[in-house]
Amino acid sequence: MLKFRNVVINSLMSYFKHFHVVIGYALALLVTLFVNNYAFSMIGNDVAFVYTKGYGAWIYLLVLLAVVFSSLIYAMFTSILVFVVKRDLFQGVKKQDMVKHVIKSALSIFYLMLVVNIIYFILYIIFVGTFLDVILPILYIIVFVFIFYVPQSIVVDEEGIFVGLEHSHNFLNKHKLTSFLIFLAFVVLVLVIGLISTYIEGNVGLIIGLILNTVFVVPLLEIVKTIIYLTKFDIFDSYLKR
Repeated sequence: MLKFRNVVINSLMSYFKHFHVVIGYALALLVTLFVNNYAFSMIGNDVAFVYTKGYGAWIYLLVLLAVVFSSLIYAMFTSILVFVVKRDLFQGVKKQDMVKHVIKSALSIFYLMLVVNIIYFILYIIFVGTFLDVILPILYIIVFVFIFYVPQSIVVDEEGIFVGLEHSHNFLNKHKLTSFLIFLAFVVLVLVIGLISTYIEGNVGLIIGLILNTVFVVPLLEIVKTIIYLTKFDIFDSYLKR
């Protein structure tokens, strides 16, 4: 059984060592959230109005561009973050291979996330505003769990989408409890940040919540998932169990 103390220590060490990457990731996420929020808020407007004005097609084009943009940002920064963590822990990875490897992995993750975000969008269109919209977060979580380790698999194993999905599924099946505990810990962390931000008046609470989630929670989750995924290699698995 993994010692979670070792997982936490190694994750935080990687987090602070590559804080410059984390900050870039966070800034990109903030821009992505702004673009997505604006695009999806347009759908929430009076549909009849936007169509009578001839804006309907443009709104959905805007959403599509937002989906492409968010997929690209996530793919690029996640590939970089996973790669540098892997490089630190496995000294055999050559630094000069980084650009080539990151670009290749980022493209695969981009195509994957493009499909996932389109699925999210379709689910949003189908369920939002109906009596079934309460199940929307559950459907999002199911999709998220399905691809839980796929970015790590694509980068670490240097594979494409379909092999990455297979490796991720196999790893998740073998580490159900560990993966559940990771997921639960980060859900609790997000909820705690949400509660703290609601107790702070005005937009300050919202801003603090956004900063904590984008600077700390999301990048750290990818780092933790990477370190857990690297335990598929016996040498690193043994190290974390000491």
